[in-house]
Amino acid sequence: ISLQEDFENMSSKGYLTFAVSDNTNIYASISEGFRSGGFNDASGVLNGGAPSYDPETVLSYELGVKAILLDRRLSTEVAIYHSTYNELQTTAVDLLSGGFSILNVAEAEIIHAHPRFKTMRAIPASAKPIVPQKNALKAARTLGQLTGKADACGENITPLTSKIGRMFAYVTANDRDSTAAVAAFDTARAISAKAQAKRKRETCGPVLREFRQHPSRVGAFHRYIERFI
Repeated sequence: ISLQEDFENMSSKGYLTFAVSDNTNIYASISEGFRSGGFNDASGVLNGGAPSYDPETVLSYELGVKAILLDRRLSTEVAIYHSTYNELQTTAVDLLSGGFSILNVAEAEIIHAHPRFKTMRAIPASAKPIVPQKNALKAARTLGQLTGKADACGENITPLTSKIGRMFAYVTANDRDSTAAVAAFDTARAISAKAQAKRKRETCGPVLREFRQHPSRVGAFHRYIERFI
């Protein structure tokens, strides 16, 4: 028996951010996801499974707020997620034979919240490597573009984005400059991710090699962004 199916999809993502104040940003995003369909093996079909299963799609919404409080000693981030799955793929196991098959269920919804709090060590003003606002914005836009490309290529960008606020707070003179830099980073990241998603997968290699050079320590950030200025 010969089985053949075509599974094609083009997913999209939208992202908006707004600076409420020097220390607070709110953001919202909507994105589509896709998991290809496929075929069950012979054992799965013999155990009652269908020869093939359909693609799974998901529509996800995220609403969140990021804020720096207590004189820049506490970083907070609270996000709410809502995801709707259609043709959710799940695995059915036959307890008698041990065989399994993949099948689709009609629909599923997931709603959850993710609060996050981090203490921030105060840095003496004389010890901070201050970067002029013009240079900080330039670096933020360039790094945002690189991060967006890496995100579209499937890289886990959370190790960087989770502390990008602290990084720019470390290299800028005041809350206003750091907030503006983070907003520029977020905007450039969203635009770049959308553009990279339209490019061929082969372009991801150089992007990921460059992105993975980002520092893990806040204290090394000022040296790292010199390449973008």
